[in-house]
Amino acid sequence: MPEKHTVSKKITWLSLGIVLILILAGIFWYLHHEKQYPSTDDTYVQAHIVNIASQVSGPITQIFVNNHQLVRQGQPLFRIDVRPYQYALAQADAKLKLAHEQGQRTFPLITSGKVAPAEGDKIRAKIESATAAFQQAQYDLNHTTVFAPVNGKLANFKVRVGDTVSKGINLFAIVEQNHFWVNANFKETQLKRIKVGQPARIKVDMYPNFTFKGRVQSISPGSGTIFSLLPPENATGNWVKVTQRIPVKITILNPNPLYPLKAGSSAKAIVDTKNQAKN
Repeated sequence: MPEKHTVSKKITWLSLGIVLILILAGIFWYLHHEKQYPSTDDTYVQAHIVNIASQVSGPITQIFVNNHQLVRQGQPLFRIDVRPYQYALAQADAKLKLAHEQGQRTFPLITSGKVAPAEGDKIRAKIESATAAFQQAQYDLNHTTVFAPVNGKLANFKVRVGDTVSKGINLFAIVEQNHFWVNANFKETQLKRIKVGQPARIKVDMYPNFTFKGRVQSISPGSGTIFSLLPPENATGNWVKVTQRIPVKITILNPNPLYPLKAGSSAKAIVDTKNQAKN
């Protein structure tokens, strides 16, 4: 019986030793892996977003697209009532022609000395002013149809026929589809090994079984909070040290049409710091 008890005790201690070794090995592996492959879940997909505003004011008479539609650069989006701008162009054209006719009658008289040179200066100024008004009227008429300035998908497109739009007021947006990146907010304690140019892996939450390849493009010169409208300040003396997060921009190198990316979607970024960036 004593021998069996001794053997059982040895097995118990051996088992505890193995478990302890495995735990220590796991901790060592995690710390080593996290050091060489820093990661963060505080990551969001970004894309270029172009806000669309009309260059002229007026009621919308035609709409050529729908919300969330993919559009091409130069494709018409909507049209504003052209009639006021056609009238303005015709009026400006008439004033310009009248100014030229006055010049044709007056300049020969100035040359012959029958009219003072000052009259010629007035007519030249009138022609320049009429020319500028004509060009502005032509510009306004040309911009009654709003075209897509870039390739992308429409977002927040809510305009309808009959809506009156104002010049320069943002109406909706186009999200470009040819370039995506993530803003990965790493803890400041993780940044020591992260360098521009290092490869990275991006796991987007909506596609858990697909990995996007990335490359570190830039590292912010300050934490995210320092650029906020009201940066945090502590003048009371009740200070608690909080680890800050620094935005790191990682370009996505392999966008895949089978896994379309959405601006603002959540992701995870893992940087391979073993692969040192080339300067």
